[in-house]
Amino acid sequence: MDKTPHALRHTHATAMWEAGMRELALQQRLGHASPESTRINTRVSDQQVRDEYAAVLRDRR
Repeated sequence: MDKTPHALRHTHATAMWEAGMRELALQQRLGHASPESTRINTRVSDQQVRDEYAAVLRDRR
């Protein structure tokens, strides 16, 4: 991954989202007018997907 200001912005958005920051708060933090822009800037890591999948399976028991 390139180390550019734009790439760091994506990393920051993802880290804040994965830490539990609400989407609307993150949208304001990033200065986006549209929630879609926030979604584009936020990546979901493979680890996040695995963790959420495991949590759902645990909760169903």
